[in-house]
Amino acid sequence: YITSDDDPLTLERLMGTRPYGFLRKPLRFDALCNTIELALEKFNAENQLKESENLFSQLINSLRDYAIYILKPDGSFLNWNDSAE
Repeated sequence: YITSDDDPLTLERLMGTRPYGFLRKPLRFDALCNTIELALEKFNAENQLKESENLFSQLINSLRDYAIYILKPDGSFLNWNDSAE
């Protein structure tokens, strides 16, 4: 986001969208470079997490002889593999 508004309400609304960055006008070159670098790091971390989650899901669902349950802290079921059905 690029904005000249930096009041708390604007910042709160922006944070609700989980932005990759936030810049205030007038723009400074160093702030722009830092924001781009942080945005790329966040993007890469999110992609690595998705890949890891997919691999974990494939591993759990490939175990046909075992029922695997994932529980929430309160003891209710969050997820389970195909063999648990």
